Amino acid sequence: MNVTKIKDINYKMLNSRLKVAGGVKNIRKTSGPYLVFLEDEDSEIVCVTYDKPNFDVGDRIEIYGTLQVGYNGFQIRIEGYNVLEQGKTKVEFKGFLIQNPILEKLKPKFIEAASMIKDAVLKQRPIVVKHHNDADGYSGALALEEAILGLISEKNNSFLEWNLFSRIPSTTPFYDYFDATEDIASALSKETRYGNAKPLLIIVDNGSTESDEVGIKLVKAFGFQVIVLDHHIPIDNKDIDVHINPHLVGGDSNITAGMLAVELAKIVNPNFKSYFYAGISAIGDRSNIEDYFKLVDIPLSTLKKMAVCIDFQAKFLRRMEARGLIQELLNLNNNHLDIIFNEIEKRLKKQVALISMNLNKERLGNGINFLTLDYKKVRIFKDFPSIGNNAGLLINEFGDGNTVAVVYDEGIAVIRSTNPNFDFNDLLKKLEVSTQYGIRGGGHKHAGTIMFISVYTDEILSKIKEYVSNLQA
Repeated sequence: MNVTKIKDINYKMLNSRLKVAGGVKNIRKTSGPYLVFLEDEDSEIVCVTYDKPNFDVGDRIEIYGTLQVGYNGFQIRIEGYNVLEQGKTKVEFKGFLIQNPILEKLKPKFIEAASMIKDAVLKQRPIVVKHHNDADGYSGALALEEAILGLISEKNNSFLEWNLFSRIPSTTPFYDYFDATEDIASALSKETRYGNAKPLLIIVDNGSTESDEVGIKLVKAFGFQVIVLDHHIPIDNKDIDVHINPHLVGGDSNITAGMLAVELAKIVNPNFKSYFYAGISAIGDRSNIEDYFKLVDIPLSTLKKMAVCIDFQAKFLRRMEARGLIQELLNLNNNHLDIIFNEIEKRLKKQVALISMNLNKERLGNGINFLTLDYKKVRIFKDFPSIGNNAGLLINEFGDGNTVAVVYDEGIAVIRSTNPNFDFNDLLKKLEVSTQYGIRGGGHKHAGTIMFISVYTDEILSKIKEYVSNLQA
């Protein structure tokens, strides 16, 4: 049987068997059959089958079937098909935005991740970006959102942007079991309603540590693909498909998750130009890498405002996607940023006064300035600043170059340090030796969060103080 060009199909061919060939533009699951949108060099036609197709968007195929009249013109009832060529996604790498040897070592991982993202867009696999709800996590996630939505709208239509992409903040400093359950439940619901494939999950500013392991293992068991962009101390997690972390190639946390995401966004979508997200990320996580500031004409003072305002807004958004809200906040063509920043300054001034009345200050025998604060004494329920923001205030307002600050509440302690010998991850490992505490947590060398069984709060604080007392000043 010869191949019939789609443009040559006419009414005289109704109810006859045809063979057509072309590229699969789209596959859509309805309440009844699957609709396969096939296009050749001149035109396109809808092909119908009640069996799940064993090919993907982007593949070149031959279809055999009977010509019918559908709702919008001709359609072919599929009776058989051959896959001629599987679709391939090409990644054109033109270099990183800045010169950095650690990024160069990560280049193969960036290209692999970009290929997975472009392949997901081509084959209409949903993409879920899950990120830490701080300035670094938001910066990286928003950069990826802009780049990926640009590809989706280019390849599909604006309606599918809501079906094929979501960005959800995570309130814990790791991808926990709740995150995994939330993402699996959403994926199963969309699979039932729309026939979606299991998603590609991109975890930003989380995902690398032992605390992330069980959540990632769970989503992998349900058929997810997983990319991690993180700069916390990693473990060797075989369940991660592509793991981009500077520590894996001899780097450190100064290359933030937001910087990694901006670089990946540029590789995925060459039209991406919002490099300022990397600058916000650098400020938010106190990175010493300043190269990204040179790529934008936004003053450093404005980038600092943006970082502070993202942290402020994150406190109230919690796990809400709120697509477009943060972008509007950062839009310098309006005054949203100044309105919020002025409010933040008022609140922080009051908070510093409140902290000063409740702060415990102690100069340890080794000379370290040890600051502790009971969060319950300064917390306004569900209001800004968060427990993490309070820890930052202790360092900024009451610390020096040799400080360890601890803000604690029932079952949680947030730590910040300016002492060069303090190592949060070393402290965490020492606390984990005593299994009765139920220790979980994550962080960087000089900052992190510990969660534990609340009845042991006093013991945990005592052990933290003991650890700090043994450090060199």
